[in-house]
Amino acid sequence: MKRLFKFLINLILALVAVGLTLIVLFFVTPSWQKSAVEEALTHDTARKWQIGSVNIQPAAVEVENVYVLDGQVGAGMKYIQFDAPLWKLALTGELDIESGSVIGLDLDVSKVKVGDLTSEDYQGFLRRVSSDLDFWKERVALVLSKFAASGVKIHLRNVEIDGRVLMPGEQSIPIRWVIVDADSQMPRLIKLAPISAVSTPNPE
Repeated sequence: MKRLFKFLINLILALVAVGLTLIVLFFVTPSWQKSAVEEALTHDTARKWQIGSVNIQPAAVEVENVYVLDGQVGAGMKYIQFDAPLWKLALTGELDIESGSVIGLDLDVSKVKVGDLTSEDYQGFLRRVSSDLDFWKERVALVLSKFAASGVKIHLRNVEIDGRVLMPGEQSIPIRWVIVDADSQMPRLIKLAPISAVSTPNPE
């Protein structure tokens, strides 16, 4: 009985060691990380995804050249980075992003039919997309609601967005703002601001 107990203890220790080795290899092997992300995205049958590279660390994530197509709407992102304790997501289902950035965002809605491009209603809509932060608060709240519906609580702070929206009629609208604070549990309290409004000038 003692030999059996000792064998079981040694077996458990060996499995733990193998598990820790695999975790370490996962964090240092980008090809494994990319394969794992691509495998997870295959379950999203409503959209088509393409990922360039993935670098996952215990407290940070970097992804390059992300493309997603959802019907007539597409999006491309050259670089995504955020700092977050990923262990918290694994243990509690909460993703607490302390800072981050989305650079080179191309949100392509140019193929969506909108009717008369010269109408006052459409021109008013373009102005909202261009300068109305309340419009973008609604979009951020919608995205966060998707996470909440999947059982993931997400909190964003200091996430910069730099890119453009490609509208019908070959119009391009730049977007440069920062998610100051957003919580999937409190979507009405989302705070956005132009990047210039929260940027700290470099010391001379």
